[in-house]
Amino acid sequence: MAAPIQKIARTVDGGQVTDVDALKPLLAVVADHQDSLEQGLHLLGELSDSGILEALTAMVTAKEKIAKIAVEQALRPEATTLINNMMSALGGLTKIDPEMTGTLLNGLAQGLEDGRKSVQNQKKVGLLDLGRALNDPDINRTLKFAMGFLKGFGKSMMD
Repeated sequence: MAAPIQKIARTVDGGQVTDVDALKPLLAVVADHQDSLEQGLHLLGELSDSGILEALTAMVTAKEKIAKIAVEQALRPEATTLINNMMSALGGLTKIDPEMTGTLLNGLAQGLEDGRKSVQNQKKVGLLDLGRALNDPDINRTLKFAMGFLKGFGKSMMD
């Protein structure tokens, strides 16, 4: 007759130990970046609440269709003309002195404000007013600039 079993040997699944060990570095990273992760999760929650996350998910899912539409739109003659014009404009802007651009934009803003105020005045402008305006140093400076601009612009049109 066989001997009765006295001991039961239980085997421990080694997979659980390796899973826990594998998670330790991840837990350390989570602990080190807790604030950033909380902010990221908060951001995801806000994006989800506003519907933006759903829209982004749909866009990623339909990326091939969206890319096809974008390429079709970019190949339209109007789009290529727009892109060419933008490239030419940006190339021209690289030739302009940034300080002069700032001066011109400040002058434009001031001129628009002063022009708005002067239009509110109902008084008509006569020939004598124009003649007196030529003696105003601000108007004279602007006219000199405009004449120089027109001369340079005209020269460039012949090139």
